[in-house]
Amino acid sequence: MARGSDTKADVVSLPAGSLKAALKSVVAAVEARNTIPILSNVLIEVNAEHLTVCGTDLDMEITRQVPVTSASGSWGITVLAHVLGKAVDKLGAGDAEVTLTAADGRLKMACGRARFDFPTLPVGDFPRIATQDWQAQFEMTGSTLAEMLAHCRPAVSTEETRYYLNGVFFERDAAELLAVATDGHRLHTVCLHAPDGSEPLQHSIVPRKAVAAMVSLCGEARVELAFAHGKLRMESGETVLVSKLIDGNFPDWRRVVPSNADKVCEFDPRVLEAALARVATIDTGKERAVKVEFGGDDIVLTVTCAETGMATETVEANYAGDPVTIGFNARYLADVLAQLPGDAAMVAFGDSASPTKWSKAIGSDRFCVLMPMRV
Repeated sequence: MARGSDTKADVVSLPAGSLKAALKSVVAAVEARNTIPILSNVLIEVNAEHLTVCGTDLDMEITRQVPVTSASGSWGITVLAHVLGKAVDKLGAGDAEVTLTAADGRLKMACGRARFDFPTLPVGDFPRIATQDWQAQFEMTGSTLAEMLAHCRPAVSTEETRYYLNGVFFERDAAELLAVATDGHRLHTVCLHAPDGSEPLQHSIVPRKAVAAMVSLCGEARVELAFAHGKLRMESGETVLVSKLIDGNFPDWRRVVPSNADKVCEFDPRVLEAALARVATIDTGKERAVKVEFGGDDIVLTVTCAETGMATETVEANYAGDPVTIGFNARYLADVLAQLPGDAAMVAFGDSASPTKWSKAIGSDRFCVLMPMRV
């Protein structure tokens, strides 16, 4: 309940665009359905200069601060996140003024001729994730972090029984910062020069939900990351994300990377990606398989389905080894190709039954390992 709600109203005014931006950032931490009522709410805290919005699911917390036009002192209130978010999203132009009034256990919102009245829950019931002394603290560009996470994200497992694979693994190795994800069928890795301050970084597994939120918050030129035992903090502009880490041991991913891949084929990933999309349309099954034939100056893609027929396409390539045919999950292969930037890539392999390594043709800071499948 708002402070002093039984004696006078607490009021704050700010641009609609600022409130929209704040709510859009924090609702990523709020589950649409909750058995604990307070977790469906966002916490709104106001002082003379800023309005701060916070959302949480007990494992992740996102907070965003925006400037206000005017405010009547310092106060706080909680209100249903998705209801408020939808209402604010339907308001007028971003520069339209929104007034929030907290009194008698209700939150009233006015913008132009629109009026809303929301129920609230006590501020004291709203849980916060405790902060602590951060061990590794470093900066990097938002675009670099977004690319790291986006590259690894497709390989994050959704299998709850192997919960330690349900996130992106960060580690500091010598002078390198690595991010890795695997679901046992494919592995995506990014390796960068380690930023100053990352030296104390311990092995940390960032949960899948936090990874998605971090990608959406990487708009700022610089972001700050901090790691401690069991927790992560990311600051991007006026937005702060705090998340619990996955408590588990990530497998030794280096054992999966092929060491005897003596055959190399170079190709244009955009051309192969488009060809794969075409031939894959023939099979509507959940586990679509594609047969990839390496031989001479061609890669031949073939998809066969007993119910719908067969599709094949030939793509130009540069390959000098003996002919090899390997089967792949078509969706996994499409994810790999999507993470190979530019128009030149390479795949290295030993035989048709061994893992394959996909990367840029020259000087790659990222690669993917894709396991073969029977076709």
